[in-house]
Amino acid sequence: MYIDLIIILAFFVLTMGLGFYFKNHSTSNNDYFLGGRSIPWWVLSLSLVATETSTLTFLGIPALSYVGDYSFLSLAIGMIIGRIISAIYILPKYISKEYTSIYEWIGDVFGKNSQKSLSALFSLIRILADGVRLYAASLPLSFLLFQFFPEEYSFDQISIISLIIISLSTIFYSAYGGFKAVVWNDFIQFFIYLAGGIICIVLLYMDYGNIEINWNIFHSTMRKDDGNWDPYFFLFSIPGGILLSLGSHGTDQMIVQRLLACRSLAESRIALISSGFIVFVQFVLFLLIGSYLIHALPNSSMPNRVFSEYIVNSVPSPFRGLILAGVFASAMSTLSSTLNSLALTTKIDLNFSWLKKISTIALTGFWGCILLSSSLLPFFLDEKTKSSIVELGLTFSSYVFGPMVALFFLEILNIPKPDLKLKNFFPVVLFLSIALLFLITYRFQAPFTWMVGLGILAFNFIYGLGFGFIKIRTKRL
Repeated sequence: MYIDLIIILAFFVLTMGLGFYFKNHSTSNNDYFLGGRSIPWWVLSLSLVATETSTLTFLGIPALSYVGDYSFLSLAIGMIIGRIISAIYILPKYISKEYTSIYEWIGDVFGKNSQKSLSALFSLIRILADGVRLYAASLPLSFLLFQFFPEEYSFDQISIISLIIISLSTIFYSAYGGFKAVVWNDFIQFFIYLAGGIICIVLLYMDYGNIEINWNIFHSTMRKDDGNWDPYFFLFSIPGGILLSLGSHGTDQMIVQRLLACRSLAESRIALISSGFIVFVQFVLFLLIGSYLIHALPNSSMPNRVFSEYIVNSVPSPFRGLILAGVFASAMSTLSSTLNSLALTTKIDLNFSWLKKISTIALTGFWGCILLSSSLLPFFLDEKTKSSIVELGLTFSSYVFGPMVALFFLEILNIPKPDLKLKNFFPVVLFLSIALLFLITYRFQAPFTWMVGLGILAFNFIYGLGFGFIKIRTKRL
């Protein structure tokens, strides 16, 4: 195992070295947050893939095929369609004025209070969703370290130590190197974690040969055997994937930031659409791993930990070290992007006077500590909830994506809006619609593939009531 630890250490040194290299290349906000808009589209496309391919994908997707089938791909098909729609209708709104943050466009159209509200919502959802991702990233390192200290520390204590190691490394290169360090690390990490996945497939194939695979992609029934709604029923999953992609790739600063950094609108569209097909292929790769793990580790009660256990206990050195480096690559690519985007929205969108005195490096470090604290949340969840961390992460995001997509399409579809002198109208509508969405999903146990659509309906309902009330009151006056 010492060989594996050396490989992992070399990976951490490489990522931090890139952060140090790009330290002196960020002389302005445009450089620190967008790389001077000089990075090639193909680098940004793979950076985009690496950013959304978090540890939830690397470790969570195999867990889905381990306990079921390939129906998650129906969601990915919807995500490709959503990317195309976003590239055609949403991206031009941002690219036209060379915004640094997409919420600057919101400020121009819906007022500065709406800009600050969406920025705050973005920060909240990133902290919750990426805290789950950071937790997932700690699992394989925890299994490895636990073998060195099986009696001195509990598994949860080792996991917290792992979280701290990964967090500090990511904070370092994100804070010092800025966007260029993040993107080029993403680019390298994409090939590292992809190589890790391929190595796993080869090793599993050598052990188990050809296996029978359940290629079922489109579920034909709305209910599962336990009576709950089936999130992968094709009439739910494909539209759900479209709306989820519109939210993540049209209204999420962390994802869209790469598209703002492209040299032109045409390159932004190519980077966005091409990334969708690459992600689809990745999903197939990781689902294949899950199919093989059924034979490698049958009857596991914790599917979410199956891939981590296989890597640490069954893969020989030095392949184990390479695959673990891939796991950390998938985690750090997402976390570094989150930290850079959180620093950006804090600096650009919130724009409080006292923030001008705080450096971007300090802001990045601050958000890194908050994210580390958020990653402790899954320790308090039951095993049933933790067994589907992919869906848990998507659920956190979906609470905000629906109302945000609805807000964006008010302008894109030229729907009548109240006077912007009512500064708090849209922020109030946003928060009330999210609260209504939470009540609806809690009451009816709606699957996560419904949530963006329900969020759009909740926003339009609250917006219609509010706008109608304003018109009636105006007529009376």
